[in-house]
Formats: sequence, C-alpha cells, structure tokens
Amino acid sequence: MSDERNAILTQLHRVRTNYGSRPCIDDSGAILTYDQFWAAVDAKLARSSGSCSPWWYVRTGLGAASYIDYVAGVLSGHPIVPLSHQWPTKRQKAVVSELEALGDDAFDTLVPKDCAYVLHTSGSTGRPKRVPITYANLYSFLNGVLSHGEVTAEDRLSATFDLAFDLAGYDLYATLLTGACLVLPKGNEFVLVSEYVARRQLTQWFSVPTVVTRAAALGRLRPESLNSLHRSLFCGEELTWTQVSLWAAAACHSDIINLYGPTELTLACTTYQLPRMLSDWPVNDVRSVPIGNPLPGAEVTIGSKRDSHELRVRGEQRFAGYLDISDNHGAFEGGAPNAKSSWYLTGDRVDRFKQNLTYLGRLDSQVKIGGMRVELGEVESACRRLPGVFAATARVENERLCVEIVGHPDKDIRETLASILPVYMLPHSIIEIDQPSVSASGKTIPQVRISK
Repeated sequence: MSDERNAILTQLHRVRTNYGSRPCIDDSGAILTYDQFWAAVDAKLARSSGSCSPWWYVRTGLGAASYIDYVAGVLSGHPIVPLSHQWPTKRQKAVVSELEALGDDAFDTLVPKDCAYVLHTSGSTGRPKRVPITYANLYSFLNGVLSHGEVTAEDRLSATFDLAFDLAGYDLYATLLTGACLVLPKGNEFVLVSEYVARRQLTQWFSVPTVVTRAAALGRLRPESLNSLHRSLFCGEELTWTQVSLWAAAACHSDIINLYGPTELTLACTTYQLPRMLSDWPVNDVRSVPIGNPLPGAEVTIGSKRDSHELRVRGEQRFAGYLDISDNHGAFEGGAPNAKSSWYLTGDRVDRFKQNLTYLGRLDSQVKIGGMRVELGEVESACRRLPGVFAATARVENERLCVEIVGHPDKDIRETLASILPVYMLPHSIIEIDQPSVSASGKTIPQVRISK
C-alpha cells in the first residue's frame, strides 16, 4: 500500500470514528449517518470477498447505493472501474470484457501500482480511452483543494456528477474526509438550481457551467436565490463571464472558483477564485473566466512542438499513460509517459492575462457537451458503422451536437446509436444528405434530403 493511499484511508477512518452519528448522505430526504454508511460499505465488501476479478466494477447512479459500492472498492484495494448508467448495455459489456481480457499480467505491465480507478473517456479513434489514476495522483489533488479547511463537517454539498465522471470524486472525498453531508438530488433536481439549494439547505455547490445556463433559461436562477451557499465551484468546461455573472447575482454570499483539468490530470490541476468585488474581476477580451494557476502538485508551461499556445502539464497529479499504449502516441513530450520529466499535452490553447492562465480553445475536434468530453471522431465512427451510411460529419452548434450523414440508414439511426453511444454523445439533430456535389473550388456542397 502506498503512503498516499494509507493517508487517505487513515483520514477516512478518523472521520468514520469521530462523526458516526452525523449525516453522511442525504438521499432525497433519506438520511444515512456515517455509522450507517460505513456499515453498508462493510457489508458490501463482505459480500464481494469471493470475487476473482482484479477489477472493482461499479454501476453508477446518483443513489446512495453507488457511493456505498464505490467506497467498498476503495477498501478492497482493487482498481475501481465505474460503468455509467448513461452507457448502453453494449458499451458496459465491452468495457468489462476488454479489461478482463488483459489478464493478471496487465498489473505487471500496463496498470500502474496502487491504481485507484480507471475512467473511460471519449476517443478520437472511435473507442474510449482508458485512463488509470493512482492514489498518489488523487492524494495530490485532494491535498491541493482540501488542505485549508475549505470544507467542514457543517457543510452540505451538492452532487451533480455521475460517478463515472471524474469530478464526482471531489464530491465523494470532500464529504468523507471532512465529516460533511453529501446531498443527492432527486432525479434532475439539480437543474432546478434555486429549489435544490434552498429546499436541501446546500452550503457548497459543484457542477459544470452548463447547469447555470440551463437553470437561467428555465427561470430557476433568480437574484439572491442561492444565499445559503458560501462556496461554488465549476469545472468540466469553459466558464463564461455571462454564466459567472448570473451565478454571482444569485449566490451573493458565495466564493466562486473556476477549476480546470482533463481526466488525465486527476480532476483539476489549476484553480482561480474570483474576487468578491465585481469591479476587481479581470474581464478580458475572451469570453471565459481565467483558469488561474496550478495546484501545488502540478507544473504547467505554455507552448509545445505543435502549437505555441498549447498547455503542457506534469507533476504529481499527471497520470503515467493510457492503458492502451497506442493512445500515448502524440500525448506526451519530453520523455516516456511514466517519466517525471514528461509533459502531458492537453490539446488546450491558453495564454496569460494578468498572471492568470486563460483558456482560448482546442487544437483538435474534442468538444464538451454538458461538461462531458466528446471526441467528434468517435461519434462519426459510430455513425459510419451503421448499415447504409457512407460518411458522417459531426459538429457543435449552440452547445448542441449535430451530425450530417451521407447515405440511407437501413434502421432507425437514433435507436441504433443509442445502443452504441452514451446518452451525452447522442446527436441532438441528424441530417441525412445525398452524395455531396463538388464546387468549382473542390469543396463539397451537401444536398439536404431529410432532417430528423
């Protein structure tokens, strides 16, 4: 057991002992105390003691059972593999079968020692990338965001992320390491932000910025409606000045913190806290709030061989490479993936504005849909695999995923894609076009046939 994993387990045990009668999880009004939560974890661990798999699979959801299962995996010592309830059954089975096929030898070659979990992100090759994160990576992140009493036993935290999304790790550990209470929403209650915060008496918020836009559009983000919040965090996608202005008006007493970091950098590797006074906000020429500066366990630099503005990161939070070695190609500079000198290439373009890193955009076709990482190439690949489809082009318009296909699908394309792709990767609109014609300049001119 690594020193970092031992430190996390020691603190979990300390809180378990000291806060046994306090609420741990509020699951739509059904309260689990710390004693009850840990008793359920122990029972789950005992029932699973005969498993011969080297992996700990967790089928996720926002119910307390998923968190119990996940923490049992932490105690088991097996790498946790979350299987999102948003994934179609075919995708879940494929993830399990591919990992099982690696065999025990993978733990000597591919899987890093003391691996905490393996997450699956969208991949440009048409299959998800497998990202292993160690307890050392996780400990560095937690030490950077929880070392100054940012969360206490008096806090009630939101829960807006599926456990298959790395950001859910913050909610889980920020709760269990401090004695706070994690407040699970009922269904999509978290979209109704004002009601969720007020009805459930939340004191801390964490979500993707898209939630702000949706809540405002629904009229559920009224000025001064989030007065119980004293800390608000956002991550997972670009946080715009429009979004943060709406939030600041609603959460008048809250610090607002913008976190940044891909899954490969363990949840988040940079942070920026907005000044309380609006007159002190560093409004710039781009539309987004700064992503700030690196956490203590991370080192950043701007500029790579492929782009003068690409953000490179290394340090204690950086993973040591994908499980599929071929995915490491083009993802690192300065050494092998597991070398301390090696930089991870984020694919994000940044610049500095008043000493703070500011996001400028992507180098590639990766996009964020509701905070979830989507490679347009994976969506296009799924479409091209369908009978009767000869070509596919995906793009984002007004935060909605659109796909143009060439051909005549043999079956209902939406139903078929739903059996292949997670919910968040499904196109909002699909346009079928005939064989495109070509202009004098050689550019294709799509001929729209039918819109669905």
